[in-house]
Order: sequence, then C-alpha cells, then structure tokens
Amino acid sequence: VTSISGDIQQLKIETQKVAVESIEQSAYYVEHDLMDPLLIHLLRGEAPEHAIVFTRSRKMADRLTAALIENNMVAEAFHSERSQTAREHILSRFKGGKTAILVATDVMARGIDVDHITHIFNYGLPQNPELYIHRIGRTARAGRMGKAITLCEPREQSLLGSVQKLMKQCIPLVMNHPFITSEVTKALSPSLNTKSKNKKRR
Repeated sequence: VTSISGDIQQLKIETQKVAVESIEQSAYYVEHDLMDPLLIHLLRGEAPEHAIVFTRSRKMADRLTAALIENNMVAEAFHSERSQTAREHILSRFKGGKTAILVATDVMARGIDVDHITHIFNYGLPQNPELYIHRIGRTARAGRMGKAITLCEPREQSLLGSVQKLMKQCIPLVMNHPFITSEVTKALSPSLNTKSKNKKRR
C-alpha cells in the first residue's frame, strides 16, 4: 500500500510539472491601491477568451467582480457562499462562453475541470505555495498552452520566493508596466539603493 500511494504521489507531482511547463508565467509587483487598475489594464490587453481571477476571500471576489462589471467586462463571482445551484449555473455560462471572467476563491482551484481556460490571474498570492500550482493548473489543459499572470504587493516577495522554490524555477518579473511606482522599485531593490547612495557619497 505504501508503494502504491507513493507512486500516486509521484504521478501527481509529475503531472503538475508538465502542466507548469506549458504555462507562460509572469509576475507584476504593484502597490495595493493600484492592483485594480493594473488588473483591468492587463485584462483589456490580453482580451482572454476564458479567464479565472483568483482572490483570497469571498468579500474580495465580490468587490472585484463589481469593479470589473463597472469597467464593461463580463464577470461573475464564484465562491462557497453561492449555492450549489448558483455555482452550477455560473460554470455553465462560463463554459458556454456567456461569461468571459470568473472571479473565484480557492474553492475553484481544485476538483473543477474546465478545459478551455486561457488565462489565470492571481490577485495576490496564496499563503500556501502549493495552492499557486493548483490555481495555475486550471489552464494549459488538453495539450493547450496557457498564461498565468500574478499581481502582488512588494510585501509578498517571500511568498513569491516560496512558490519559485517549490516549482524550482523563476517567474519572470515585469517591471515596465504603467502602474509601477518608485516606492515599489525601492521596496524590491534595497541593496541597489544602498549601493547607489554609497557611490554618491564618494
């Protein structure tokens, strides 16, 4: 029994590894107050056919869904406070192409199979790095390629580091987006700022 469970565990890890290799990943650091504008900017630029935006809480999912709708995007919230019937209807509209964007909590990170998801957006990083892999595993299915775009605050650097350590690969950072600020740049490179100050003193 031990060897069988071990084989199953190994199979799961290998499956996740293959899925990750089929996903184009990127990360954007941004101040908290600019996360909504950046997400809307990215959604408009990517124009995804089917996207899931993962958030940490039901309240955040509802608020963010409202913000996307206000910006003329077809979005619905998917979380555990919705009834089973409501969730089934939301998934049906998503699969049928009537809804382009689902804003979901991690209730959708596991056990729900939708093969045609083109994009995953992380609105903040999960506390458990394994959840990141489950989240992005919703895309790049059935031999397709997918995209996983993460928006995070500078204080989440250690979380991003844990994700990269778990996957044993680096996630490319995008630093030239329209919502980058000097505060974010300083927070991400304190050592560079120290060197720069030392050079000026000389």
